[in-house]
Amino acid sequence: MQPEKPQILFVEDDAVFRQRVSRSLNARGYKVLEAETVDEARQMIAKHQPGYAILDLCVGEASGLTLIDSLKEVCGDVTCVVLTGYGTISTAVSALKAGATNYLTKPVHVGEILNALQLDVEDYLSESSQQHQRELPDIEQPTLLQVEWEHIQRVLEDCNGNVTHAATRLGVHRRTLQRKLSKIPTPLK
Repeated sequence: MQPEKPQILFVEDDAVFRQRVSRSLNARGYKVLEAETVDEARQMIAKHQPGYAILDLCVGEASGLTLIDSLKEVCGDVTCVVLTGYGTISTAVSALKAGATNYLTKPVHVGEILNALQLDVEDYLSESSQQHQRELPDIEQPTLLQVEWEHIQRVLEDCNGNVTHAATRLGVHRRTLQRKLSKIPTPLK
């Protein structure tokens, strides 16, 4: 009988990404506690006291880094990995100074997350895990255009629909962004 795998708190406001990673971790036997907001995460920390955490750097308007102190206070020695779609040296330094064990830039593979959490990556590659993966339905991966579209939509939403402001945040000309918005990628089936 194998020992029970630890609980992992996953705080991510991007529902699609959170569900994909959680599903993959669950398939490997880990219990994932999903939170979409910092407040939800704090409630889960108090209730479940996870030993591991995957924290999105930007959770809505809040910072996932604010949860590290709560985790360490309630859970003691906790391993935290910070994920971000906007990786810079300064945010990496901030995450590590706040107490994160590791810092990864999205897109990221589950194997990289397990490695960053210092969990048994061998299990990730084990035969039983591969067998379990074969039993899961194939999930079609999004195309680069679909990922770009989702990112543009998220930034546009953060800018309250202001195309000029969104273009500035994306580092593109306003007309380039308008052209991209006029082309909708084919949805996943």
